[in-house]
Amino acid sequence: MRVRAKAAAFLALALSSLAIADISNAAAALCAAYPGKFRFDAAANEIVWPDNTRMPFGSPRPELAFEDRLAIATLYDQMSIPYPREWPQSPPSADCDPGRMRCDAFLKKMYGDTAAEVERNLARVSWPPAGAGKTVRFTTINSANKSLEKVGEAIAKLNPEVRDYVSRPNGTFNWRPIAGTDRLSPHSYGIAIDFDIQHLLNQYWRWAKDKGATASNYPAEILEDTALRQIVEIFEQNGFIWGGKWHHYDLMHFEFRPELLNTKDALKTE
Repeated sequence: MRVRAKAAAFLALALSSLAIADISNAAAALCAAYPGKFRFDAAANEIVWPDNTRMPFGSPRPELAFEDRLAIATLYDQMSIPYPREWPQSPPSADCDPGRMRCDAFLKKMYGDTAAEVERNLARVSWPPAGAGKTVRFTTINSANKSLEKVGEAIAKLNPEVRDYVSRPNGTFNWRPIAGTDRLSPHSYGIAIDFDIQHLLNQYWRWAKDKGATASNYPAEILEDTALRQIVEIFEQNGFIWGGKWHHYDLMHFEFRPELLNTKDALKTE
């Protein structure tokens, strides 16, 4: 019995040490993505904003199902699934949705907790793939508007067949909940942009589900889509993630989330 007790204690200590290391790495990646915005207090497991607002970072919660974590995501949850920079060779595995778990308190503190507050920080961003004079609204916080501007300029230099993928922007700022939930969409914060990619018929998992499909009905044809790959790589080079790398896919969706672009090597779990 004593041997079992010692073994159990050793295992608990080992798991605790791994969790602490994982939290530290996740927090470091978050802080590095937004330099000067906040700091991590490791002893309290909190991030601290310049006005001394403290926000719990969180820790692994393996006892919770994915959907439960999604509904009440902590900052640790937000960082917990590494975003793959490589192009997918197969559909994402179940619940592999890097970036879909968002800590609402963090995003409200960063970008604004009302529509009016978010709107005060929006700017018109030129979007040349849609034609001369076309603009979209995007937040200026963290220079996200400048990052989107760089994306548009780079894509405008590509072949017309490639540019066409993003020639019809159909949504940036929109203070609204995510479809089917009471959680705010990232569009509410002015950090996301959608496109009408007309030839991709199965663009969003929920639409496919409404027609009788399941989230596992990932449109595998995009795995061979070299034009789309060029678009995605340019967005990723400028701090954006793509919803096409989610099991619950959203092929038309790009979101400014620089904290996730370098998490593959920083995080050890999931």
